[in-house]
Amino acid sequence: MKGLAPHTLQVFETVSKLDCIKPYLLVGGTALSLQIGTRQSEDLDFMKWRTSKTEKMEVAWFQIEKELATIGEIQHKDILDIDHVEYLVSGVKFSFYACSKYSPVSEPVEYLNNLRLADVKSIGAMKMEVMLRRSNFRDYYDIYSILKSGVLVNDLISLALTYSGHKLKSKNLLAMLTNGSRFMRDAHFEQLGLSLKPWGIALKFLFLHHENLLFPND
Repeated sequence: MKGLAPHTLQVFETVSKLDCIKPYLLVGGTALSLQIGTRQSEDLDFMKWRTSKTEKMEVAWFQIEKELATIGEIQHKDILDIDHVEYLVSGVKFSFYACSKYSPVSEPVEYLNNLRLADVKSIGAMKMEVMLRRSNFRDYYDIYSILKSGVLVNDLISLALTYSGHKLKSKNLLAMLTNGSRFMRDAHFEQLGLSLKPWGIALKFLFLHHENLLFPND
């Protein structure tokens, strides 16, 4: 579990045994780091998706909170909506989100006890889709890492377009990916020790798109 920050690693196995995580998949940078070792990650972001049109998407925050309290001190709670809640427990940020979309994950990765991960390609598609709403450097870096690991850009884009309900267009998505100036590094992300600059990643995206080649090893 080299991809976990020390304070997250400390509670990780205990979290994996919680009943409240069973309906969810771990997504985001932490799920990605556990699979391909992209960077050190610390947040535990859990998601579930609708399985039918009539399903009511909500988070059972009371039960989640009760179980999280067995891990450590709940330092902060933010109920953002009926489908989204965030906690800070012993310095570790947790989020639980019930998404109204259908899942992009065809085969969850069984990881540890009750904890399952979204697969690498699905994480990439979700990070591309979220570019409709934000421009975080860590998302940009993670997409670069996914492509470098061997996932084909066309496969990633195709899944992202489907997941977005085709609100994303391939032309616009490629324009975002090749514009490194959109993605500014935050101070907290600098502490993770990453050396690639946004423009450098943009050039790699551009090369990949035009030459249809995988990234060479750095």
